[in-house]
Amino acid sequence: METGLLVEKTDTDANQRMESESTNKYYDRFRDRIIFPIADPMGKIIGFSARVAPGGDESQAKYINTPETMAYHKSKVLYGIDKAKQEIKNQDFTLLVEGNTDVIAAHQAGLKNTVAVSGTALTADQLDILKRYSENIKMLFDMDEAGEQATLKSAQVAFQKEFNVYVTELSEGKDAAEVAVKDSSKLSQAVEKSLPAMEYFFNQIFEKYDKTKAQDKKVIAKELLNIMSNLDNEIEKTHWIKKLAQGLEVEEKVLLNILNKDKRAERRSVSKEDEQEKIAPQKRSEIIRERVVGLMLADSDVWKKMIGQDQSNTTAFLKEDELFNMLTDKGEQVEFNYDNILPEIESKEMSDRARKLYFDTKYHFDIQQGIKENAEEDNWPLTEQYIGEIKKEICKKRLETISKDLKKAEESGDKEAVNFLMKEFSEISRELN
Repeated sequence: METGLLVEKTDTDANQRMESESTNKYYDRFRDRIIFPIADPMGKIIGFSARVAPGGDESQAKYINTPETMAYHKSKVLYGIDKAKQEIKNQDFTLLVEGNTDVIAAHQAGLKNTVAVSGTALTADQLDILKRYSENIKMLFDMDEAGEQATLKSAQVAFQKEFNVYVTELSEGKDAAEVAVKDSSKLSQAVEKSLPAMEYFFNQIFEKYDKTKAQDKKVIAKELLNIMSNLDNEIEKTHWIKKLAQGLEVEEKVLLNILNKDKRAERRSVSKEDEQEKIAPQKRSEIIRERVVGLMLADSDVWKKMIGQDQSNTTAFLKEDELFNMLTDKGEQVEFNYDNILPEIESKEMSDRARKLYFDTKYHFDIQQGIKENAEEDNWPLTEQYIGEIKKEICKKRLETISKDLKKAEESGDKEAVNFLMKEFSEISRELN
């Protein structure tokens, strides 16, 4: 169905329908819950979030979500983005809240540029989506300790992405939904009075400690400098260092020395991580994608056949590769020709990658005859082998997802779900072997 509420049996674990082993009938995974459809920026439903209904079984998890799938990645979605994106452009800022009900209440109160992180920490991927519409964010998370921590972590990630970040405080009520229901005008007023995030953190930290004590001065400097280290703009960073120096009555160079010392330590740590990353082998899934894309570039027949493939899971797996997406989008337009696609690629990095994949696939080096072209008749059988490998990778990912779901079902005592998941785990394991 177009709503996405009914899905093929092979996809049931990712949505809300499951099959009982004893009755061989489907039951609702999200039973007795309020369901929130989650859409991508284009409005396509890609997953669901479900909350225990009032009066429901509170012993179960309060919220459950669609598990990670090829289409749904929790760290890359924002609840309400499809409805809010135009108003974010119009207002030139995003109002970022914590939960789905906060979004609904805020929209009803007229704040239609509101989206939610839906219980996860704000991520770089989510910020990349928001940056398409505005570089300004006002954060309104729950007014509790967890909300304060979420505000701090989210602001630091947003600073790194060069967003202008503001924090909205509520004088009463624990969250946006509660205030909007009681008096929507108070919510609008609170949003209008939002403070620049660094000013908010200054107020919070200076109120928390006694700046007349040397030990407290040290803690204030450490906490605020740690936040400032995420600011990407040097002018902005200098402004807040000057303000901190005035507040603590110390010289700016003292704070700069501390900040630079911390940076050097961080660089040494990152350098070690980079070394480990360099020697880490390329993931099997990445190698398969590279080879399929290379075959498409080197052989127009493979390119055409791959676009015509009616394999939704296989295609979703390959769509994690940006170059593959370009080949599928522009294939017909460029007549499935490698020379025609190159001028269409704006990114130098992607263009260089396309050239390398083309030549690595099209030619090989013979020690006696030099560079030789590979036989094209081998290309499609080889591609079919890779498609088979992709299906194996999909099975492995599904087994990982089912294992996580099985653990949750066992912890919550959901015997019906445990039976279904164990049966499906066995079926996919047999298919994989």
